[in-house]
Amino acid sequence: MYEDFTEGDDNPFEQQPFVISPIELGQSNPNATQHMLDAEWDMVIVDEAHHLACTQKRLAIGYQVVARLAAKTESLLLLSATPEQTGEREHFSRLQLLDADHYHDFERYQAQQQAFKQAAELAELLLPFTTR
Repeated sequence: MYEDFTEGDDNPFEQQPFVISPIELGQSNPNATQHMLDAEWDMVIVDEAHHLACTQKRLAIGYQVVARLAAKTESLLLLSATPEQTGEREHFSRLQLLDADHYHDFERYQAQQQAFKQAAELAELLLPFTTR
């Protein structure tokens, strides 16, 4: 179904009620990317989201595709067992995909994270000794 995307074909992403597709498809085939972006999605789920690379110097194609899908889709779910594997800044960039209004300032985010860590340390002191 996805091997040969050509311009003008019926959009294969709109021919099924549920679609599972590797994001790499969009990296290797511009027509597939356009079909992904043209389709109507209720929800986009990205597994292994920590692979969506976004640095200050470069946005990977996969990240760009997901960002464009997120902008036109009601719901975006990013799945990752290791969200900070690629660093705090890249984790922040993925949070921006989920809520750009809230996650608009990296330095503010870092300050909030530090405050959360301090609150967690204080909470641990209040826990009964048996749970430590």
